[in-house]
Amino acid sequence: MSGPAEVTRVHDQQTFSDATSWEAAGKGRFRGQLDPVWGQGRAIYGGIVSAGMARAMSAQVPVDKTLRSFSVTFAGPVEAGRVDCSTESIREGRSASFVSAEIVQAGTKRAVASATFGLSRESSLHVPGPARPDLPAPDACPEMPYLEGLTPSFTQRIEFRYAQGQFPMSGSDDSRITGWCRFRHDDDPADASGILALIDAWPAPALQMLRSPAPASSITWSVDMCAERPDARLDQWWSFDARTVFVSEGYTSFEASLWAPDGQYVARSCQLVGVFG
Repeated sequence: MSGPAEVTRVHDQQTFSDATSWEAAGKGRFRGQLDPVWGQGRAIYGGIVSAGMARAMSAQVPVDKTLRSFSVTFAGPVEAGRVDCSTESIREGRSASFVSAEIVQAGTKRAVASATFGLSRESSLHVPGPARPDLPAPDACPEMPYLEGLTPSFTQRIEFRYAQGQFPMSGSDDSRITGWCRFRHDDDPADASGILALIDAWPAPALQMLRSPAPASSITWSVDMCAERPDARLDQWWSFDARTVFVSEGYTSFEASLWAPDGQYVARSCQLVGVFG
């Protein structure tokens, strides 16, 4: 639900493109600025951080190679303000490029990532991925509201419609989420960075089982990319499905999938989250 605070503040907020397009600062080095609007508690939400790292890493590879896999470890919170990112080419092959990146803030490493970029190749094999779930229309699904001071700041920028599952900390017996999402104000083409941001925007589905607020933090996250969709936009409706794999000893693992507005399967992710409560 778009509240008055979100409407009046949007023109002063950092756009997705500005948040993730970092300035070159020397060979393999980049410098960015992250606005608190993209915050999630103390940290900037991981989808924005990862999108920026992926864009920086893409500068190391030929333009005809696209992102095929991305993995990141969040060793500490990437906070609002200046970020310094260094990238390194691990290997440049004929059909695939392998790149690493790390973010440093206040003299400490906060995130370390690796990515594979590959050419599109002809193949006799083709499996399109799982079909999109049969979901009610977005307008028929409850919206997670932005409530200043209660919900993460970045939910001012992204809209969520729940088809299955409940909002975090609602004491649900369910541990699955399906639904729709879109950027509220950013109409950028859906390149790989935009898809990373969308598939990471949702909360871990196990968090809806909590009955009271508790901190949670992503630890590791990996994404396999099926397709970029520069013909689609981030402000269109994308569909999402996340299933809890386990919750044990203060950690939860979940798998998530994302489909483009026309129903094409585009990405799959697996994430480990620490839950402190």
